[in-house]
Amino acid sequence: MRILLTGATGYIGKRLLPVLIENGHNVICCVRDLNRFNPPDSLKSKIEIIELDLLDKSTMSNIPENIDGLSFKPILLGQGQQTHEFLYWEFPSYNGQQAVRMGKWKGIRKDIFNGNLEIELYDLEIDVSEKNNIASYHPNIVQQIAQIMIQEHEPSANERFKFKQLGDE
Repeated sequence: MRILLTGATGYIGKRLLPVLIENGHNVICCVRDLNRFNPPDSLKSKIEIIELDLLDKSTMSNIPENIDGLSFKPILLGQGQQTHEFLYWEFPSYNGQQAVRMGKWKGIRKDIFNGNLEIELYDLEIDVSEKNNIASYHPNIVQQIAQIMIQEHEPSANERFKFKQLGDE
């Protein structure tokens, strides 16, 4: 996957970069100041670096077009953004989480590493704090979200990011 990493000199970016490389991704690092970016020598030949200031529209032309995923460049330039059918993410923290945002709905699995595969469902238009799990009232939405989770999950090569409960080996 070809990934544009913004904030490559920041706290998270510096730690995320080696993980992305280790997992076989082609990474383009965005930095405001090339002089402040000092990746380890072992990574230099494996990354592309572009200078970009997200607050300076004149540098937006540096954003490559051929990245995987959707760019937020149109929003920064005031052009709007295409809508997404859904957004999917997963994360090993908090004992493993997997989530889907689909319109007003958010479906989330929490505590996966302890064997919990139940999907909680929230209507974010009326429950932004996610206090009322309404999965039992909307089984068709839960089923759609479960299908997206199956379709979008890809086993990681990194042990820390594997979800054995989802079939990763």
